[in-house]
Amino acid sequence: MINQYSLNSPIGYSKNPYNPTQSPQSTSSSALAEVPRGSSPHFAIPRFSAPDSPLNTSESYYSHHSTPQDYNDRATNFQDLPFEVRSRVAAELSQYDCVRLLTVSKTVYSSTIARLYEHIIIDQQFDRFNNEKEYGYKKITMQDGQPVASSCTYINSAFAFKRFLQSTNAHTTSLIRRFDCVDLPDSLNLYDHQLHDQLLRLFEHMCLLSQLVWLNDNFRLEYLHQLPHKHLVSTLVLNIKFSNYLSELEPLPYHEDCKGLVFPNLVNFQIQPFQNSSKLVRIVNNLLVNNNPNVSDNLDTLVLSRYQRRDSTSTMTLPNCDELMAPGRSLGPKDENITVLFKGSRLRYLSNLTCLSLDNLSVSPREARTFIESVNLAGLDTLVLRGILEYLVGNDRCQPFLLEIAQHLTSLKHLSLDHRQALVDSVPEFLLCLPARKLESLDLVIRNNPTKDYLDHGDREREYYDDYARAIGLFRNTLTRLSFEVREEVHGYNDTNNLNILQCVPAHTSFYTQLQQLTHLRCLRVSPGEQVEEVALLVQRLPLLVMLDIFGNKAGGAPNLGLGMVHPTIYDEWFKVQHVALLYLQYNPKLEYIRINQCIFECNGPNIEPRNGISRWFDGKIRLSRSELA
Repeated sequence: MINQYSLNSPIGYSKNPYNPTQSPQSTSSSALAEVPRGSSPHFAIPRFSAPDSPLNTSESYYSHHSTPQDYNDRATNFQDLPFEVRSRVAAELSQYDCVRLLTVSKTVYSSTIARLYEHIIIDQQFDRFNNEKEYGYKKITMQDGQPVASSCTYINSAFAFKRFLQSTNAHTTSLIRRFDCVDLPDSLNLYDHQLHDQLLRLFEHMCLLSQLVWLNDNFRLEYLHQLPHKHLVSTLVLNIKFSNYLSELEPLPYHEDCKGLVFPNLVNFQIQPFQNSSKLVRIVNNLLVNNNPNVSDNLDTLVLSRYQRRDSTSTMTLPNCDELMAPGRSLGPKDENITVLFKGSRLRYLSNLTCLSLDNLSVSPREARTFIESVNLAGLDTLVLRGILEYLVGNDRCQPFLLEIAQHLTSLKHLSLDHRQALVDSVPEFLLCLPARKLESLDLVIRNNPTKDYLDHGDREREYYDDYARAIGLFRNTLTRLSFEVREEVHGYNDTNNLNILQCVPAHTSFYTQLQQLTHLRCLRVSPGEQVEEVALLVQRLPLLVMLDIFGNKAGGAPNLGLGMVHPTIYDEWFKVQHVALLYLQYNPKLEYIRINQCIFECNGPNIEPRNGISRWFDGKIRLSRSELA
């Protein structure tokens, strides 16, 4: 979830409010380190308000009566405005414009510098040509259920990141309230001692930090130790892949070296990857709970992922499905992750949780009771269960895990399920048992394996998919976003694993016909396989649909072998599938964006234009994304 532009270049440039015709190439910019704090004005500010503003006069006046003295007077007038007004003006400008504004005077500098350092985002994928989508210079976050916009500053290169570290001091660093490291430039080496020391000093001076997001692999726990005011931190989203930093931590009560890692006001805690149950307990005990029992009451969002998010379970090999139903099997701590998490750690009852995401956990039916007793499921607004393996235990007569918890989910609006079972599939019945028909987002992965022998019979297979369609149709009055895919496990891929391949809904079912009742859908993600016509008819019957995501080996139709053979261009992949995008656009002219596998097209009337660099923004709109959990 984020965007960045360089501190010393016009990356992320938005149109200059002082001169709407001016392009970023026609202006110059300097690094923050090169801007003297108390310097005299290098230039006066031209018109900064709208033509009809009382602060402005007519256009003809400026074109015929402007003099150097007039510009100096107008600059002086801006400096005389209250500090709050000047800060509000700076908050509405891009980073590039603010860097220019810093050079006006010491007074203007004091009301502008905070906007530049308020929210720092590091992302090498930032592209200034796509800043109207994912990479805007403002970020919208939710506070008390209301959207709040905050200005942000982007860094997208190793040079700019180093200059940023070199230019920061105790004063400027203390202005940072949010720090997001989404994608560090590849050329950076955080094992470099000088760079490491600079990062330590950066964290040491971030005394107002409230949100820390670090999604790269090389986060170090010592950065957290350096934070001076940990009670202000409300959000921790961390990638602790270098888990050797936790190797010496004791599970209980907490390690001596972690006494300083107390964040009493945490409301959003997201960790990846925890790798195994014992490490999960150490993470919860030392980073989340530590010596603060009130965290369990304060927590609003909890996201725990066994693997890194980019290591999707949709494409990886899985343990053999026969292991899920081994007779007489007794589960150990490594299998019952729910019990380990809530009974083996110092985490107490989560009474105020609204968003819960658990990735790649193992569960058993009897753990449902532990889950119900550990989380206030009635308060959950968002539930994500991805890559869940449900084991059947010996003579257990419990209902499947999902069916046990269904009746307690009375407030659920956003649901993502990737639930793997043997013999049965309880997901359709789970959807039918949800007590409230409030779902707005639904992301489903159907997992078929050889233990489900009913899929080998035509009639029973048709009933199986019809059950899914009927269950989804229950939310026809509320559902606005639907993602659906089928995964087939090839049995006996090797001795211990199944190969996991993408399939599609069989042609002899009425699955897509039944989905036509979802008339409130705005976003749809589906793999049509051979059923292009059925999916096209579905798209035609959805009057509010604006975003369509078509994926799979046959999503692009028959390949055009004439493209890319002599003079390949950057948009060759788009040209190869544009005829498919045009097909769906003809069925529904109201579509605004269409993605065929990885190629995104923006619709402009009857025409389509290839778009590059907005994949993450598109993913966040089409599926339940990490940005919605943060």
